[in-house]
Amino acid sequence: TQFAGGSGTETDPYLIETKEQLNNVRNNLSAHYKMIADIVFTNADFAAGGDFYNNGNGWLPIGNADAPFIGCFDGGGKSISGLTIVAKPSETAYIGLFGYCKNASVSNVNIINGKTEITASDDATVNAGLLCGRFQKGYLSNCTVSGNISATTTSVSWTSQRQIVVGGIVGYNGESTIKYCANSATVSTNSHNSFAVISSIV
Repeated sequence: TQFAGGSGTETDPYLIETKEQLNNVRNNLSAHYKMIADIVFTNADFAAGGDFYNNGNGWLPIGNADAPFIGCFDGGGKSISGLTIVAKPSETAYIGLFGYCKNASVSNVNIINGKTEITASDDATVNAGLLCGRFQKGYLSNCTVSGNISATTTSVSWTSQRQIVVGGIVGYNGESTIKYCANSATVSTNSHNSFAVISSIV
């Protein structure tokens, strides 16, 4: 079964208790979800042959600009540990547990020891956060993140057209309400054209 229970409605959300079920969220971007157990990723999950190796890129973010996550995700106060992304974008990319959320609700999620390493080409535009790359016109509340997120570019020239937007919780916030969230992740970038958003409490 794709989930531990539920039908994906507001009153009967899909229930998530494994990393495989978490991955299945991408199959229905408009449904309601709730975590009912902590989820722990291991190094083996992201190594060659692991279920989330993804050609060495690690976790594939849920949602993108063409098909954003527009549903409701309630972490239930549970944690997601060890989530790893290694991205080498050459064009526009949205990177995080969720890549792109629009008109969505995400709450009560705790990401522990997340790891995101981005090496962007000279003209790439990147929105990256441990929880969500771009959060557009939605509602985000009661979430915490820890770990590391870094963005390295192939050039640090001021003339580059790139825009690297990196944050602990969310990379780019587009008119969303973000409340009661805490970031203790390390955020770093080498680009002069970058924006490093390092907010402890939003």
